[in-house]
Amino acid sequence: RRAGVQIIATVGSEEKVAYLRGLGVDKVFNYRSKDVMTELLAGLPGGQVNVILNLLTGPIRDQSLGLLAPEGRFLDLAVAGLKAAAPPDLSALVDNQGYFGLDCRRLCLRQPAYVGRTLRQLSDLVNSGEIQPLPVIRQYALSDAKAAYELLESRNGIGRVVLLPGGGTSSASSSDDQMTHRMSVRETSP
Repeated sequence: RRAGVQIIATVGSEEKVAYLRGLGVDKVFNYRSKDVMTELLAGLPGGQVNVILNLLTGPIRDQSLGLLAPEGRFLDLAVAGLKAAAPPDLSALVDNQGYFGLDCRRLCLRQPAYVGRTLRQLSDLVNSGEIQPLPVIRQYALSDAKAAYELLESRNGIGRVVLLPGGGTSSASSSDDQMTHRMSVRETSP
């Protein structure tokens, strides 16, 4: 929204639909609905979009490719899923559209200065209050990283899962969330 674009989102539960609508996202769809593609087509201006930022694999990813407008761009962040799943069906891209697989880990390794600048800009937006981070829903000791990853993979809940050196497992209170937020902002600041 800061860039003046309309945001259209797909999420995997009605709880997340309500959450995003509460943040002011007008068009939110549950991708687990059997009619999601019909709902998307009806809800999109002209039935197409210019940019898709994708985190999903499988049929929904391939169907989404058909929603790209001429010269549209599909930015795929589901790189780990791409390695385990079938490659995307790019046959719908017939009108100068582009497909870009993005691997954030490799980007960090190859362009650390660019990633550092981007994280500092993001940190400035958070510190100014212009954007709000997701709440912390759970904190884990670093030694419990496997359990933290399993919680993320379950896609239950809305928010961040934080790994802390030492300490134990806990649900985050608002004061814990504020402390963790301040810590994460400091870690990304110059």
